[in-house]
Amino acid sequence: MAFIIYNGSKYSVQQSEVYAVPQGATELISNYGGTWLNFTFKSDESGEIRVDRHVDRTANSISWVLSNFNNPFGTSFDTEVGDVGGSNLRLSGFVQTINSISGSLDEAPRLVTLTYMLEHRDER
Repeated sequence: MAFIIYNGSKYSVQQSEVYAVPQGATELISNYGGTWLNFTFKSDESGEIRVDRHVDRTANSISWVLSNFNNPFGTSFDTEVGDVGGSNLRLSGFVQTINSISGSLDEAPRLVTLTYMLEHRDER
């Protein structure tokens, strides 16, 4: 098992995933422990990198809008997923966008890495 020290807390890596998202796709949908996780890629004129999170408890889902994640060298994000058995579950992500000559940046091919980390309560 691997551990990551993040902001002074110890987290155990629960799961790590890599997705090759093809040209034309604007969303990635994953599942962790029965909760649906939806990632939507959008671009706007501001160019500001943003991560907006929305929790829908009735649908047992969490959605993130990843705005302006268009860097071919990659853009990272870290966000809270929720509470699992009294421990904080976080998601660390990295998105590389392969900028294509034709088409919208929203629909560009991407390589997406997602790592789920659960706060570890034991001493280091």
